[in-house]
Amino acid sequence: MAAIALAAPRAARPSFPGLVLLAALAAACASAPPPAPAGDERPWQLPASELGQQSLFKLNYRGREGGASLKLVLRLRAEEAYQLAAADVFGRPLWMLATDGARPLWVDFRAERWCPLGDTVRLPDLGLPDLPLRAVPALLLGRVPLPPAERGASPSDYRDADGHRWTVSLDGAEVEAWTYWDGDKPRLWFTAQAGEMVLSAREREAQLRWRRSLREPIAAAMSAVAPPAGFAEGACDEPRLP
Repeated sequence: MAAIALAAPRAARPSFPGLVLLAALAAACASAPPPAPAGDERPWQLPASELGQQSLFKLNYRGREGGASLKLVLRLRAEEAYQLAAADVFGRPLWMLATDGARPLWVDFRAERWCPLGDTVRLPDLGLPDLPLRAVPALLLGRVPLPPAERGASPSDYRDADGHRWTVSLDGAEVEAWTYWDGDKPRLWFTAQAGEMVLSAREREAQLRWRRSLREPIAAAMSAVAPPAGFAEGACDEPRLP
């Protein structure tokens, strides 16, 4: 089975996409999204209806190196407090990303290791820029992962804090599609149609498809994730995702 790499930044900013399938991007995360008028959800914002919910996703990845299938469970208490757990098609746990404790953690169940995460994650197989940890649920739920750098930017065409251009197609508050540009060249295409979300990187010949199959309220309080007993602390330079 092919491996999908989710690398956390190195050194000072310890290095999703499974995604994943998927910073405070030092600059990007620091610049908070422009405030939206009441009842107007910007495409980079999580809908309030998603908070306090847990969702099951089925995800498929195809690339030059092969393909892989995952089951993802997202437990979303708040934008900065969530757990994202991955399992293979047989239900065996693979990894978990948890931001709901004192520090964000990555747990690799196959390698029996864990590591504390920094401010950002990146999806090198797809070509996305470094993303704030808070952007991972937004990406998975079909939103645009990065906000504009300037207040008042058009929600359909703007630049993020690093100057990259994003163009967005909206149906009301719903994101139908977006494109991430590298200069005048489109690098990534996202589309949502009939409940299926597709993220394509044509240059890398990679595509991620996922669909939510179940959503329900989180029934109990979310407990902070701690490193499992017996797991060794390791580097976060290159966690591997099947």
